[in-house]
Amino acid sequence: MEYNEIEPIPPLAAYIHCLWTLRAPAIGADGAPDRVLPDGLAEIIINRAAPFDEIRDDGSVIRQPTAIIAAQMTRHLLIQPTSDVDLVGIRFRPAGLHAMLGIDQRELIDQRIELSCVESRISRALVEAAAADDDALGRTQAALMAMFERSKHRARVDIAHAAGWIRKYRGGCRIDVLASRLAITSRQLERRFVTEVGVTPKHYARIARFDALVRSAQAGLSGNWTTLAHAHGYHDQSHLNREFRTFAGQTPTEYARSENLIASLFTSGAEMSLFYKSSDIATA
Repeated sequence: MEYNEIEPIPPLAAYIHCLWTLRAPAIGADGAPDRVLPDGLAEIIINRAAPFDEIRDDGSVIRQPTAIIAAQMTRHLLIQPTSDVDLVGIRFRPAGLHAMLGIDQRELIDQRIELSCVESRISRALVEAAAADDDALGRTQAALMAMFERSKHRARVDIAHAAGWIRKYRGGCRIDVLASRLAITSRQLERRFVTEVGVTPKHYARIARFDALVRSAQAGLSGNWTTLAHAHGYHDQSHLNREFRTFAGQTPTEYARSENLIASLFTSGAEMSLFYKSSDIATA
């Protein structure tokens, strides 16, 4: 597999974490589907090769469209390539998709929606940019910059900052302190967070803690799940197991035994950069 990513240029960096490409020969087409886990980030993904299949809980299979919005996830997703893989992706920072498109994120939870059904003009521009053989990421970034210049939502980044703090502290931030930091009430924070991120701050904190745990496990930072559970603020192994079943649909041991080749590319790296390198946000 060949995976590459670039950091976005300012001012896109306030809303987008990275742009990436993934190319691979027909991985997993005849094997088990890949299990993608919630990580707290939304993406736009353009498929330049054979489409992916998405396997539902009831065993039914749907074929994903060429360009999709992969919104905030609260549970795992099973996908399977049908042939060669050639993807271009835009990974947004928390609240970044809302800032760029202005879409109420509650409407997109756990959905993979055809981009053209939401924004046909943007879909055409991004698909055309991603199709470039010489500089797909550079052209995609230029198309995003044009979107940014037209956006009416880009100035509001305080909720994105709050989500960034939650990620930095691996879900350990006190929500009332976050609200105070932003000079709004906890109720206002929750209402805007749901609209701009898709879930409540407390739910997002659970996702952030789980994502940090999976990243640590993928990076081999501990030899056992009990140690990881305590390091990431879970009460005990049972608490960890319950959260793992909620978000991954498996036990930690079952997940560790699976390959998940595609998903591992996005979880094995170091913790992503955040909006602030340091903060006096109080932790729980």
